[in-house]
Amino acid sequence: MINLAVSWNANPTAEQVTKYKVYLDGAAVGEPTGTSFTIPNVQPGNRSVAVSTVNSLTEGPQSDPIAVPIPALPSKVQNVKVSITFDLGA
Repeated sequence: MINLAVSWNANPTAEQVTKYKVYLDGAAVGEPTGTSFTIPNVQPGNRSVAVSTVNSLTEGPQSDPIAVPIPALPSKVQNVKVSITFDLGA
């Protein structure tokens, strides 16, 4: 089992972000209110992760995706955590 931990910097308070959306391979997989989220049970292969902001009016554009190669695990390895961090302000 591979869990992918994603984190990012908070947006400025003036943007009134109420939550974020996390995308794996273009599909929404979570809507945390904080600046981190763990995607459970990610399958091996070349994956991409992106994050968007949501406020009371609309969802902002997705960040540029980050490519995350997820390796196949040897049979004796049972749990792995991979972490990536976004800078949404860049």
